Amino acid sequence: MPVMVKKVKTGLYHLIEVATGKKVAESHSGRNARIAAAIRNRQWLESHLATFQGRKGVWITLKSGKKVFIPLEKVKQYFRKKGWVL
Repeated sequence: MPVMVKKVKTGLYHLIEVATGKKVAESHSGRNARIAAAIRNRQWLESHLATFQGRKGVWITLKSGKKVFIPLEKVKQYFRKKGWVL
């Protein structure tokens, strides 16, 4: 299911599930809010894993409406850099 980021106030973003309108997670980083917020919520990540061209990952909808596929390897790499083990 697609998700979108809603800016709540300066420095706080909520990740909203489009279909239900429910808040999935929140993030304080604007640049990578979708990835960061989604993956901090491990339950959400596991339930939204998809396979695309033989790779596992997550689909994320950008503000422009464009859908982007982020492979799980990239997600894990991003969080290793941040010091979080996934």
